[in-house]
Amino acid sequence: MSARVALVGAGQVTRLVAPRLRDRGHELVAVIGRGAAVGRDVGELAGLNPVGIAVRGDLAGALAETRPDVVLMSTASTLAATESALVACITAGAHVISAGEELLAPWASDPARAESIDALARAHGVSVLASGHVDALWVHLPLALTGIVTRLDRLEGTCTRPFAAARSSNAGVAALLGRPAADYPVEHDDAPGSGAAFSSLQAIARGLGLTVTGARATLGPAVREGDAVALLPHGERAIPAGTIAGSARTVELETAEGIALVLHDLARIGDHSTEHWRVTGTPDVELRASATQGLVSTATQMIARIDTALAASPGLHTLSDLPPLRFSPAG
Repeated sequence: MSARVALVGAGQVTRLVAPRLRDRGHELVAVIGRGAAVGRDVGELAGLNPVGIAVRGDLAGALAETRPDVVLMSTASTLAATESALVACITAGAHVISAGEELLAPWASDPARAESIDALARAHGVSVLASGHVDALWVHLPLALTGIVTRLDRLEGTCTRPFAAARSSNAGVAALLGRPAADYPVEHDDAPGSGAAFSSLQAIARGLGLTVTGARATLGPAVREGDAVALLPHGERAIPAGTIAGSARTVELETAEGIALVLHDLARIGDHSTEHWRVTGTPDVELRASATQGLVSTATQMIARIDTALAASPGLHTLSDLPPLRFSPAG
């Protein structure tokens, strides 16, 4: 199904999405960003030939002029940070697909905003949902794996991705790279309410029909078995084996049914995006997957969700309430 698509955010995901939309039969009608990207051709931003669409800074104006069917949003992770843009898109009559992790299971982390966005989307007859790298790999893949067992005791995942040392939000951990693991200030949280691991597990729990009764998280160092080198803004830094190479966040959910859900989210220098899911039950099952380019798989899965958004009922959707992705030759 062909759609007119606008992109909100002019970062790396948008630069990967833009040249792929036409391959799936969609039309790019607008790109909205900020800062130095405004005014630049989105094709040039993606390292390709110009496509005649310059990045704009006025979201409301761009939506009013181009009237997209669907908006793909890759800006921030939380409902609070994306609420104003979501409202603008919804009131303009556009379906929204967000890369924000909190929208994977929005009622679990920000129920008041989720209720407000859901009511607004229903009133305007559009759907709002999340997608990205975690869609197939952190939600629907483990859900499918549980279908093999007749008794489920525990679902545990270890998901790795490269540590982006140059990202400003990672500056604190980047300063610790190469130091002994004991130097990392380990944090414990008995009420985690956000993040990709928390939201993914909440979506899985909902997909399995489980009642979550408790949650806890631990944030600590990620280390490597072998030596590595980190590329920092001020040069290279050697990362000897066994020293801090990134961060590891473990989230555990307890359920009324006694089934434990655990996800280890590792961001580590030198890693590719990989997933390892283990089911303890009857029988025990495990599966490893690798989409080595996580940003690429975020872009492609968001594009694949366009048909889902167009077909979904109006409102805000938890990811596990939607059908699993699959390839369609027709796009």
